[in-house]
Amino acid sequence: MLERRVHPRSKMVLPVKIFLSGAAQVLAYTLDISAKGARLSGLREALQIGSTVKLLRGASRAEFRVVWVQQLDAKQIQVGVEALQLTDNFWGVDLKPEGEKNGLETNGLLELSKTKSNKQPLG
Repeated sequence: MLERRVHPRSKMVLPVKIFLSGAAQVLAYTLDISAKGARLSGLREALQIGSTVKLLRGASRAEFRVVWVQQLDAKQIQVGVEALQLTDNFWGVDLKPEGEKNGLETNGLLELSKTKSNKQPLG
C-alpha cells in the first residue's frame, strides 16, 4: 500500500505535558511521532478538534493543533496533533529515514559506490 504521509511515522512512546487553555496541564504520552505531528494517548478528557495546545517535551515547547480525537473506552482517549510550525528535533529523536541519517542519502551512497567501482587500478 502506498504511504500517503509526507512525514513518515515512527512508533515511539515518549512522555509529554499538554498545556490546555487556561493554566491546566495534563500528562500524556506519544504512541507514534513524525516531524509534523503525533498520536497521543493516556488522556482522560477529550480535546476539541481544531483547538490549539502547547506540548512540552524535555525543554522543548511547541504549539500543535488537534486534528482528530478517538474515545477508546471510558477512561482512554487518543488524539492526533499536528505542529503549527516545524521545530528542529522537537521530539529529541532523529526521524530521518534510514538512508538519510548522518547526512547521506541512499542515492548518494549508490553514486559513491558506483564511482569507487568504476575506477581502474593504476599501473
